[in-house]
Amino acid sequence: MSKEKLVFVLGALVYPKHMLKACDPNFSEKNALVLRKEMKHFWTPEARKIIRVYHYMYRFSVDLLNKFKKDEALMCLFEHYILHHLQGRMRENKPMMKHVDAYNEAVQRMLQKFDHPK
Repeated sequence: MSKEKLVFVLGALVYPKHMLKACDPNFSEKNALVLRKEMKHFWTPEARKIIRVYHYMYRFSVDLLNKFKKDEALMCLFEHYILHHLQGRMRENKPMMKHVDAYNEAVQRMLQKFDHPK
């Protein structure tokens, strides 16, 4: 997987509005509300990818989860987070600690279904 894919996905996760401004000259704060609505607008293909990543994180559906799992860059970032940061996050979050077994099982199931290239 290329470094560019990882940088793009990370940017879309952390700074979607900035990414949209950079790739779509028609983007403005006013149409940032589109991030919370359907993508029925005339965005550039790159802008649609950014919005899709945003939706993976801030909307839930089984369909989006399946698409997330098929995205190699997202799964690589997810796996890194799981391996290096999740346990600390769970220790700091009381609601997560109440259901730690469920979180661990869900994470393991997601990672088992992902075969990334070594």
